[in-house]
Amino acid sequence: MTGASTAVGRDILRRLTAVIHKSILLAQTDKILVDDFTLGIELFSKVEKQASEEKFIHSEKEYQKILSRLKEKMNYPVVDELTIDTEVRIFQNGPDNPVGDVISQAMEINPRLKSAGLALRYRELNFSATKGNLWPSIYIGGGYSTSFYHDRVTPNLPSFASQLSNRRGYYFGATLSVPIFGGLSRHTAVNRSRNSMNIAAQNVVEAERSLQSEIEQNYRQMQGYGKEYIQASKTVEAAELAHKAITQKFEQGVVSALDLQTSANRLLEAQSRKLNAHLQYMIKCRLVEYYAGEPLIRS
Repeated sequence: MTGASTAVGRDILRRLTAVIHKSILLAQTDKILVDDFTLGIELFSKVEKQASEEKFIHSEKEYQKILSRLKEKMNYPVVDELTIDTEVRIFQNGPDNPVGDVISQAMEINPRLKSAGLALRYRELNFSATKGNLWPSIYIGGGYSTSFYHDRVTPNLPSFASQLSNRRGYYFGATLSVPIFGGLSRHTAVNRSRNSMNIAAQNVVEAERSLQSEIEQNYRQMQGYGKEYIQASKTVEAAELAHKAITQKFEQGVVSALDLQTSANRLLEAQSRKLNAHLQYMIKCRLVEYYAGEPLIRS
């Protein structure tokens, strides 16, 4: 058991323990004195269970490696091309948009990209204003004014209309400002504004690249969870048939209660994996639809 724990996972180790326990029970039935060392044993495996994220293909190199391994298992000619159809529709309620369309829609409506674009626009306007401070400035202004006066002491004051007409005034002015001093500070401000604008432009490019990578990864994970759900559904069907057969054998006295319990545990585990794959698929569907413009939380 100690040697097996270094080579297999916890699930296989548990099944191996069940087989050993069954063999010991058969030996004890034949009056063979054998201690059942499987009772109360704690199972520890040095082989960690592979995470769900590690089951996905993240590079072309991994894809080619899997193809080579598959050809080897199938005795498929190495020189012949083996095409795997990856565009199989998983569910009827899944998103229909290809990954390219989802990326295009996200580029137009994603809040993170809009925020980065507005920040870039602000830096561009600030750079234009700062650069304009290097040139002479002309300020032109003008105005119109009038007034009205009235009291109860002075007799025979002009009327309201005549006062507004007679008291009218106009003014016009123009100012020319030529920057002579402070040239170093102005040039420094221009360079600082230019650097801020370039940084904002790089942030936009980085946000677009990050969003594309994020969408592609979530889209592939959605497809992976969908296919995992299909496989889990088939596993549940097989486990249900196996448990039904074990139940019939138990009723006939052919198998022990331990075998029945083991079969029930396998069925429960398969159902749990199916439910987990289904929930993970639905979460990824909602996330992909959110990138395409659908609300994440719906009533």
